[in-house]
Amino acid sequence: DVSLPDGFGAFEKRLIFIQKKPEHHQTNQVLSIKNIFEIRHLLAKQQAYHYQLDEEYFSSLQDFQIDAYLDEIQKKLNDGSAAAFGIRENGTWLGFAVIEKEDDAAYLLELMVEEEARGKGYGKMLVASSENWAAEQLFTRLWTSVSAQNESAFAFYQKLGFKPFKERYARYRRL
Repeated sequence: DVSLPDGFGAFEKRLIFIQKKPEHHQTNQVLSIKNIFEIRHLLAKQQAYHYQLDEEYFSSLQDFQIDAYLDEIQKKLNDGSAAAFGIRENGTWLGFAVIEKEDDAAYLLELMVEEEARGKGYGKMLVASSENWAAEQLFTRLWTSVSAQNESAFAFYQKLGFKPFKERYARYRRL
């Protein structure tokens, strides 16, 4: 049994790490994104959503520097250590995925589909494109993390064959 300092509650599950073996898929509607700043508005929406899901855990997002983050991703796109994919209709980006090399695996760093575009298979296509990239890089493992509070995202990844392999817990302060 763990004793906690005064004012702290129990341990709470915050992140679930999930993985799968990448497979090859047909992804005709997915485009490669060369300039990551094209999807800046989508990333900003995604970060705001994460903060809304779990304000305490994602409190660092208050100081989140989106352009610095995108600069880092762009450098990885330029040197080939990452790839970005997107779905666009009538000139408007509806969703994107960013995947990067991380040691012996591929890490799905970002995945987002606009709310009004969900249910059309776009998320599945973006994950499939990410799997293709991972397989082309000869990775045998694709992983990501999902907030424990984001039950719909966790269910989505499970439908695609991702399996939990680790969880991160954090203490939370009672209000």
